Amino acid sequence: MTPRGSPTAPAALLVVALGVLAPGCAALQHRPTEARRRAPPDVHGEPLALLPAGAVAWLRLDLEALRRSPHWEPSFGLWRAEAATLQRELGFEALQDARVLAMALYLPPGHGAAGWPVFYARGTLRREAILAAARARNDGQAGTSGTEAGLAYQVLGSRAYLFPAPDVVLVLDRGLLRRVASRLSGEAEHSIADDPRFEAHWRRAGDAPGSLRGAVDLASLRAHGTLEEVRMQGGDTRLLDSVVVGLDAPEDVRALAVGSARDATGAREVLRVVDAARSEAAGQWVVHLLGLNRVLGQGIQARSEDRWVIVRAEASRAAVGRLLRVAGLTAREVPPEE
Repeated sequence: MTPRGSPTAPAALLVVALGVLAPGCAALQHRPTEARRRAPPDVHGEPLALLPAGAVAWLRLDLEALRRSPHWEPSFGLWRAEAATLQRELGFEALQDARVLAMALYLPPGHGAAGWPVFYARGTLRREAILAAARARNDGQAGTSGTEAGLAYQVLGSRAYLFPAPDVVLVLDRGLLRRVASRLSGEAEHSIADDPRFEAHWRRAGDAPGSLRGAVDLASLRAHGTLEEVRMQGGDTRLLDSVVVGLDAPEDVRALAVGSARDATGAREVLRVVDAARSEAAGQWVVHLLGLNRVLGQGIQARSEDRWVIVRAEASRAAVGRLLRVAGLTAREVPPEE
């Protein structure tokens, strides 16, 4: 599934409580709210708390933790081309130099219009080198600069650049500039971190892995006309409305996916698709040769509950290493698309 174009409780509950405990003191209900809105979020804290609510897809990577994994280098080789595209967009080698990376996609007005992306990176970076790379991608144009919600920005081509701290950069579609700056300044109260869009998914996920976390609202992308459906085993992504994923890979790998279907019948059909794909993979000779049957049989647990589909996967370091070696060999045998 490919978009084209490339929880915390609200603090307002405290204000309500104060209003109940101190009737007649209506001013108490407003002053804390105003102060809270004026206080900007910590740009070195949770990156999802810095991005405005309303994203239809997002991904957060704890790159320090992921790079410590023995699986980082072999898995990185499988999507090197995509990584190069991302790093050209950001203007520096974020996957090597950043400590934390977050990406989100927002829907602009107009059916079928390409999504508006925003990237957050924190780590070792050089502001002038990033802007020089952006100018080079835009035929050397100087671009424009200004201030939004008290934050200085630069616009080069279709992208805006914000540097709220020496080690933090946000690269975003310029159509998002006001929304992102409002969140960074504290003027906008809500963020992805407290957006209820995926709240029910994470509740069902429970103790979800956290080095990599992501979410996508397939129904909204589909309605907007920006989703290319993926078909497999007689099913397709139209069976699902939304999905969240999590992964940890310190040595052994633990992964989780929680999906929401339209109804219980759809959830059972998604489960059938997952089981069919697992059975097909288990029948391949290379799986038997490498002793991966246990991973496919016992390491993957999938179940449906009403309209929900929950898939958990666990694999040992050795099994994942064998799997990545096979994937690497397969990738080298497949010719690149024209």
